[in-house]
Amino acid sequence: MSFSFRIVHNIILFLIKKMLADAENSGKKYISILQGNVRKA
Repeated sequence: MSFSFRIVHNIILFLIKKMLADAENSGKKYISILQGNVRKA
């Protein structure tokens, strides 16, 4: 396993974790908006 491959691999892992975290945050916002709309109704 070459050094540059490990760097690329780490970057890809980092990006995947960041995307999952962003998706989780936007999902929580979406759920809270839905809950807010349910309370108003």
